[in-house]
Amino acid sequence: MLFYAAGVICLCLYLLYRNFGKHVNEPPWFPYWTPWLGCAIKFGEAPLHFIHLARNNLGPTFSVLVAGKRMTFVTDPDDYGIYFQSPQADFQQAVQPFTERAAGVSASSFALYHKLIHDTVKGKLSGMHLIRIRETLAQSFRQKFLELGQGGELDLMKSIRNVMFVSTVQLLFGEGTLPENELDIEKFQNTFVKFDEDFEYGTELPYLFVWQWAKCKRILINKFTSVVDQLFCKGLSESSPDKESQGDTVLETLVNVVDRENAPNYALLLLWASQANAIPAVFWTVAFILQNDEIHQTVVQEALDVLDDDSGFSSGTLSEESIKKLTFIRKCVLEAVRLRSPGTVVRKALGPLKLKNYTIPSGHFIMLSPYWSHRNPLFFPDPEAFNPSRWDKVELEKNLFLEGFVGFGGGRFQCPGRWFAVMEMQMVVAIFFRLFHLELIDPVPQPSPLHLVGTQQPMKPCSIRFHLRT
Repeated sequence: MLFYAAGVICLCLYLLYRNFGKHVNEPPWFPYWTPWLGCAIKFGEAPLHFIHLARNNLGPTFSVLVAGKRMTFVTDPDDYGIYFQSPQADFQQAVQPFTERAAGVSASSFALYHKLIHDTVKGKLSGMHLIRIRETLAQSFRQKFLELGQGGELDLMKSIRNVMFVSTVQLLFGEGTLPENELDIEKFQNTFVKFDEDFEYGTELPYLFVWQWAKCKRILINKFTSVVDQLFCKGLSESSPDKESQGDTVLETLVNVVDRENAPNYALLLLWASQANAIPAVFWTVAFILQNDEIHQTVVQEALDVLDDDSGFSSGTLSEESIKKLTFIRKCVLEAVRLRSPGTVVRKALGPLKLKNYTIPSGHFIMLSPYWSHRNPLFFPDPEAFNPSRWDKVELEKNLFLEGFVGFGGGRFQCPGRWFAVMEMQMVVAIFFRLFHLELIDPVPQPSPLHLVGTQQPMKPCSIRFHLRT
């Protein structure tokens, strides 16, 4: 009898736990039977597939318990306005634990500087600032591509990373950030690649299980600590009276508006943000183009016509007029971003949030999935097809996107570097196809279903054959 009574008590306590904090009119829950852990195992196996399964079973709005986190997914585009605009759906509190885990930024520092950092970086990577950036970046991209040689075979992802990583680090962080010799540059880059590969696990699991990731994180922070110290030795003010002051590089600008103690940690976040999305997005753009002969020919012809007509391209420069003329390539970039966008963006409910007939409880993480939004046939007919022409109806010169496209987030805290990123990717693709004849050797790999943060990565390597144009 005692054993039976104990069992009944345990069952009652468990049922109370399952219903703890639940409210009337909550979104439906994906069933789980394990306290705290919830659906973590099934969710972690393939998050994007899990979201698809839950949405099919429960509808466009549903809640999930994963390792103690109560998450509500919002997949109906009609709800995006509330998601991005409601003061109850807070971005800063949602990402603060993530930034602390990912880069060691303290909670107090993030609360104090987050908005200023966002606005400062946005200003530095848009408008007139892009003019100086464009010329420097074009020269660097062209030089790095020519270092590939006359022709042969290469791993597409590694080659694009080699071109973009060095070029963007030098531009955003300054010449002194990278080591002086090629071997040490490669070591620095490989450390970041390992950090990026295990990023999602590293930000969720105890360091005991991700010790290599933690080691890479420590190495990168130590490196940026040295870089920041050098900046202050050169005369950068520890407490600039003008918080809007602009340094020569984005890193100097960033360091100028945050506390010195956390500056190296913010630098690591800037490194990840500038590399983790753009590099795989360019990989997918090039791979998708090469997979379709008609699109491939159109891209090559546009690159030849525009860049050969630009008198400065032979010396490495690329005019603003040329960038504007690369319209089809821009459409290819945006279409690749649509197909391989991050699995989720996140907010946190500061109080009960009404959505349709549901009330999302305070404290829930509210998840919006660009991956599934971009597969909504109401906005994107034949959604799995790589179709750059679907962007014909958008006024690209006004920096507009298709309805339903949330590849750069939305609301107050959209990606602050989105215009830089689009320009950067557009330039890399145009220069690559202008300089080389390109041909796929391997089939285009499938994307990994594991990624919820950052652009999806390819599951396998993809080799191509290249030959320098005469």
